[in-house]
Amino acid sequence: MAHVKGKIQQGAGNAYFAGMQWRGITLGHADAAALNQFDIDISKAQAPEARTWLLQNKAEFIALILGIEVVNVG
Repeated sequence: MAHVKGKIQQGAGNAYFAGMQWRGITLGHADAAALNQFDIDISKAQAPEARTWLLQNKAEFIALILGIEVVNVG
C-alpha cells in the first residue's frame, strides 16, 4: 500500500480510521488502512472482473478481522 504523508485523498479511502468502533470491534491502524485501500482500489477498478475480485477480497478480509471462517463451496 502506498502512503503519502500529509496528503488526504478525497472520496474513497477515508471511511475507516484507527480506533473506530466498527461492527463490534475497534479497528487498528493496519486494519483501517487496509479497508481504506480496498475502497480506493475498488473505486479505481476499470474492468468489472477486477471490481468483483476486489470486492470479494474485501469481504474475505472483513470476515478475517471479525473472526468469521470463509468456506469456498463449489
